[in-house]
Amino acid sequence: MGDFVSKKDKEKAKLERAANAGSLDAMYTLGLLAYGEGDVAGARTWWEPVAAGGYPDAMYNLGNLAKGEGDVAGARDWWEQAAAGGYSDAMYNLGFLAKDEGDTAGARDWYEQAAAAGNSDAMYNLGNLAKGEGDVAGARDWYEQAAAEGDLNALASHSWSCLMTSNYQQAVTFGDLVMPAVIAFTEASRDDPDIGERVVSELANCQSNLALCRLALGGTFDEANAVWAQGAQCGHEESLFFPAVIALRQGNHLKARQIVAALSPETLDSMRATTSKVLAENEGEGWFVQWCQDAVSLLDPNSIKAPRRSISLELPGRQ
Repeated sequence: MGDFVSKKDKEKAKLERAANAGSLDAMYTLGLLAYGEGDVAGARTWWEPVAAGGYPDAMYNLGNLAKGEGDVAGARDWWEQAAAGGYSDAMYNLGFLAKDEGDTAGARDWYEQAAAAGNSDAMYNLGNLAKGEGDVAGARDWYEQAAAEGDLNALASHSWSCLMTSNYQQAVTFGDLVMPAVIAFTEASRDDPDIGERVVSELANCQSNLALCRLALGGTFDEANAVWAQGAQCGHEESLFFPAVIALRQGNHLKARQIVAALSPETLDSMRATTSKVLAENEGEGWFVQWCQDAVSLLDPNSIKAPRRSISLELPGRQ
């Protein structure tokens, strides 16, 4: 009886026959299989002839291999070749590389090329560049473009920018427009072992920001708490903490204290950092500033006193 040959082995053998006959597609796929098995040298061996045949995908992958080995010059060379072939991820990587080297103008140039090719990561980073230069409107515009492509980070940054500048209606209107695409992306990525957990948490972040904007526009506490109850299921920190602010505003200090007492020291420290940063960057009495002031008061361990313990006295029976 002959040795058992798996379906996977048969498919690989078929690919190898096609590759030996000159199929670049088969070579590229064999490179992916080798990389997935941890065989970096094998992946490079398969991808190099594919890159020589003009495949930007292979050039991009070879650039990633070089970067992973610390060969920045080699990575740049491969990514530039892939970018010349219209590969937007290579343009994005070149922008990221330029920014890492302190070349902001070069980073912007590559990001703009990648964004023009539809790369949402590049749009998001262009928003970050604009934000770093104090161009709030420009940042928000780029975040909108990226979020329209389903980019969760961009939607979170857009809604946060609107919170910081009291543009609550803009955040809600745009959030309602793109949320179906964002949710679809989240559902498609939920089971991905590399990004699933992060994507779910970032969706909770987006929805939390929008819940705050809706509160600022007159939304109900119950609606906001329903959003945060969902976010709390994945451990989103704001979703765990913000119901305490609602309890405080409702005058239920005991409930507010109980919520805060149940949170981890790490979550409390994170909330202190976030709310303090908001207050440091904003002057005036906007709705979100007042919300953060309430939050800061809750985060002060001495701000809410423990309720006075009732003492039950046993009265003597009537004579």
